[in-house]
Amino acid sequence: MKILHLVSGNDIGGALTHIVTLLGALSKKHEVKLLCLESGANYRAALECGIDAVSLGQRNRYDLSVIRKITDIARAGNYDLLHCHGARANFVAVKLKKHLRIPIATTIHSDYRHDFDHNRLKKLLFTYLNVRALKKIDYYLCVTNKFREDFIERGFDKKKIKVVYNGVVLPRQQGQSADRSSDGAYGSDIAERADTIKIGCVSRLHPIKGVEVLIKAAALLKKRLGNSNADAPNVEAKPFSVLIAGSGSEEARLKKLVNDLQLEDCVQFLGFIHDVSSFYKSIDINVLTSYSESFPYALLEGGLHTLPTVASRVGGIPEMIRDKVDGMLFTSGDEADLADKILTLISDPSKAYDMARSFKKRICSEFSADAMAETHEKIYREILTENPKQLAICGYYGYQNSGDDAILHEIVGMVNHIRTSSGAPVKITVLSKTPEATAREYGVDAVGRFNIFEVIKLFKRVNMLVMGGGSLLQDRSSNRSLYYYLSVIKLAKWAGAKVALIANGIGPISSRFNMKLTASVLRRIELITVRERFSYNFLKEMGVDIPGLHITGDPVFLTEAGGGDCQKIFRDENILPNEDYVCVMFRSWKNEDRYARAVAEICDSIVEKYGCKIVFVPMRHPADVRISQRIASNMRNSGIVVSGRYTPQEIIGFMSRARLTLGMRLHAIIYSAIARVPFVAFNYDPKIVYYSKELEMPLVDDLADIDVSDVMRAVNGLLQKRDESVEILVKNTEIIRSNAAKNQEYMEQIL
Repeated sequence: MKILHLVSGNDIGGALTHIVTLLGALSKKHEVKLLCLESGANYRAALECGIDAVSLGQRNRYDLSVIRKITDIARAGNYDLLHCHGARANFVAVKLKKHLRIPIATTIHSDYRHDFDHNRLKKLLFTYLNVRALKKIDYYLCVTNKFREDFIERGFDKKKIKVVYNGVVLPRQQGQSADRSSDGAYGSDIAERADTIKIGCVSRLHPIKGVEVLIKAAALLKKRLGNSNADAPNVEAKPFSVLIAGSGSEEARLKKLVNDLQLEDCVQFLGFIHDVSSFYKSIDINVLTSYSESFPYALLEGGLHTLPTVASRVGGIPEMIRDKVDGMLFTSGDEADLADKILTLISDPSKAYDMARSFKKRICSEFSADAMAETHEKIYREILTENPKQLAICGYYGYQNSGDDAILHEIVGMVNHIRTSSGAPVKITVLSKTPEATAREYGVDAVGRFNIFEVIKLFKRVNMLVMGGGSLLQDRSSNRSLYYYLSVIKLAKWAGAKVALIANGIGPISSRFNMKLTASVLRRIELITVRERFSYNFLKEMGVDIPGLHITGDPVFLTEAGGGDCQKIFRDENILPNEDYVCVMFRSWKNEDRYARAVAEICDSIVEKYGCKIVFVPMRHPADVRISQRIASNMRNSGIVVSGRYTPQEIIGFMSRARLTLGMRLHAIIYSAIARVPFVAFNYDPKIVYYSKELEMPLVDDLADIDVSDVMRAVNGLLQKRDESVEILVKNTEIIRSNAAKNQEYMEQIL
């Protein structure tokens, strides 16, 4: 999977540890990138750990220029999901929702009601902004069940709330030992005696951390451990020290409290320390006194060093530490209870060590970095399955045109084979003239192609628009068609979707204005694959030279021969399957009177020389039925006009029994190639010229002046050396088929 993480960049403490640990574990199997709004401690720590991190250089919390930077990174990297950490990242994330087509999740590291307790103004403003942002985010990853319950109680959708515990890198993963040693360097100036009991606390000096509770408990311990057992007859008098590692806004107040309680001889402030592992090796008991907590790393990291632990019974701590099994829990804010729990551990070292071993075992089995990453991976897949990639397909669909139906069938098939990160299929919606019929026939969603409100709504949620096959961008048939498709592309881009032209034939475009307009639109899209070199060269001449411009092949070449029930046509049209026949597939065009008579004469010559039946197979209804009947009416011999409408697979199956095809439509000659039936192509468009040459089959170049004798020479050559003709056709068809398959690869890259 490709996951984008967003943080402020200046996090410290547990949030920093969580992000670095998580991304380090996830990056073993997935592509992760960390975006830091600022170049703070989090950004530097990520770089030191080899994590792919980018600093966005946000000037202040309200600098929204980062929106464009994040959007560009997310779109260029085709990331599947945006994962936020912290209030500032949440605020930015909701501004991204209209620019990105990916789900957004946020980790709830703490109770958001207390994040800004140290500053009344920030608490009022930033808490309000964070709550508003949280309401708009898609998923919540709570680090405790308690946070999940709180979120449900506060009205958040419980289906969108997941629980994932923090995890730590185990010693074997770090290549280091977690064994404790009494030779640590911390606190040596107040704990010179070897038998001094060292009580440690790693914590930000912030009001929510309740460090004053530990200091007050130290005063009680000093009295009880140093007064010849007067107040604690079961506790032997012995020296102890309290070592507080951390920095923060409360430092001055806490130091004054130590002075006021005359604890300078047993309480020491060490400031911020980088080597936390050495600190844990230096102490005997690990203490955390928070009033509000999530799933603190200070306890997990201490537990890995087999430290007896005492912590306040708040937040997710009871989920981490089972009281009197993995450690001791005390009532938050109650220094007497804390002192009692510490004395219990001091008085019974064997019991203390049993609890410490139990806690370490639990960390290794349930709270490791790999376990955390695996849970995240599972959650990500659930999210991506619930939010599949969405794709819209637009083309000449719903008009009862067999060639366009075949294009749609193959594009839908290609999209269904695209592998997404979650394994879930891409959700497809087709723009169609007859949406109900299209949805029923192809098993997709569909909207009316001229229903502007539905189309806009669709484009606001899809990841990509595929302009699917055919000669969509041309002004030969009309300006209206060209303007429609260009408008659809511009609308999709306006809505924030990517756009890909797949296997299109571009042109002819005769108007200079139309060429400039087309070029200006196409330069802004992500992918163009064209089905022949004429279109490629035409785009280059118009100045369209985007990196994603490729020559591939018409997707209909991917259609499998024999996939349909050709017997249906024989039955419905009263055609004998054991008779030799030639398929004739024409469309209405300029000079229709002249070429209709010429084609009729060719058909008569084939009947009289080879004894074959002539079967007219319409590709588009009812237009091709009319031209077929017109040609048939000019024949001396009888011809059969297929009146029913059949699937591309059924038509190809029927054509595979034919001796020869006379084809004017592009997909008539493509069907014939798939069916391994030689053909004579009749030119009305450069695409016919291109594919007849690529397939090495004869071409009638001028519809207005068809030389019947020339055509019959071509027919004779194909029928008299049919095996050789088929061999040439099969060889060239496989080459084009291979190129056509690349359309899926290119779509997958963009999607």
